[in-house]
Amino acid sequence: MRAKDPKQAVINILTNSNPQMRREEMGTLAKLESIIFLKEKNNQSVHVSIVLYTSTTNQNWCDTSYVVRNVDSSFSRQSGVSCRAEDRFHVDRANQGLYQNQPYLSVSMGGGRSVRQAVAPGEPKGTTVQEITESNEVKHTLKIASATIIHEPAEDVPMYRFLVGCLAENSQDVASVRMIPQTGYVEEDKVEDGTVLFLGEFSFPITFEFYNSAHMLLGTQLWDV
Repeated sequence: MRAKDPKQAVINILTNSNPQMRREEMGTLAKLESIIFLKEKNNQSVHVSIVLYTSTTNQNWCDTSYVVRNVDSSFSRQSGVSCRAEDRFHVDRANQGLYQNQPYLSVSMGGGRSVRQAVAPGEPKGTTVQEITESNEVKHTLKIASATIIHEPAEDVPMYRFLVGCLAENSQDVASVRMIPQTGYVEEDKVEDGTVLFLGEFSFPITFEFYNSAHMLLGTQLWDV
């Protein structure tokens, strides 16, 4: 099914019960009615969304999807990251002592050069089949078309990446997080359900600044790949 909008592209993947996708086997096949879009960002032909959902095996998941616009203006999910919802705010053991008295962001990254779906060049436009009656009259005309879908780099789209951060507040009232990359645009995002989302072109390392509702700085965190 061709998705006409970015949200539908995400829903199509999360609810795809095709055995080759192995979603039900892995416990990640979403119940359609449980899907909640928590956050969304878009830039040119690239869209990123964070989704919370419950699987058919009653497990709660958090999924971040990187969706691109194809040549035919449909949308497809190119990549993504996911984890169990209860694991989102886990602080790894190495940082537990370092950040126990200030906010800490668990960061995942995805995206990169966009790849779009297109029809392979030189494909036949279709074959016309006609059924001829005994009186040499055309009874039916049927056009049979077949096209090979290829994936090609979207050279006209910058190499956007996304960062999704899950916040352990550690008794701090964090209202927003600012991302300051080594190069690239500074971006600030509101904390929603303990989560922030950034999309753009940037380089590492990245400094995250944590602000309260009065926009007072609560702390910083340096992050690198």
